[in-house]
Amino acid sequence: MSKFRHSKLRNAGLLFEFLLRQVTVDVLNKKKDSPAIKIIKKQFNEHTEIGKELALYNLITTKKFKSDKKADFFLSEVLRQRQKLNNSVLRREKYNIIKSIKEHYDVNKLFSSSVPNYKVYASTYKLFEGMSELSADEKTESYFIILENVTTITNKKTDTFIHEEMKDKDLRILSYKALLEKLIKNILI
Repeated sequence: MSKFRHSKLRNAGLLFEFLLRQVTVDVLNKKKDSPAIKIIKKQFNEHTEIGKELALYNLITTKKFKSDKKADFFLSEVLRQRQKLNNSVLRREKYNIIKSIKEHYDVNKLFSSSVPNYKVYASTYKLFEGMSELSADEKTESYFIILENVTTITNKKTDTFIHEEMKDKDLRILSYKALLEKLIKNILI
């Protein structure tokens, strides 16, 4: 059994996801200068290593294939692209992001909400960061969790269904998520 564990604080996909959620909260609270937006703009762009890694996370979480062969090739290529990133620069960028987050937000509160595809993010992190430290069993498990994700076509209607008993705050956050994703895309371009 390996000692390598998933870390929410060092997972680029989750860092971005939680910062995006914080932007939503800041907008709902009518906060003019959101530190989360500043962190996203500065750190998560195509010129930074973490921005490049985030693009790989986004590919894994959004791309879908009907063929297992295509999905397997795709995942191999993503892992090859990840190996090309400069790990020391990436670690430094993650450290700076975490430092900025800690300066402006309560980390425990920020990272406490659940993420629907957490298993995919965690498995991706394990393959990206701990490939040499994972046991064969852990590598296989992580690889196939991701492979399953990119080959499973979900029904959009059931994914966007919101339960009536959901709290008002959660409902507002969800309703603004699409708006903010579009806003963030415009900011990053």
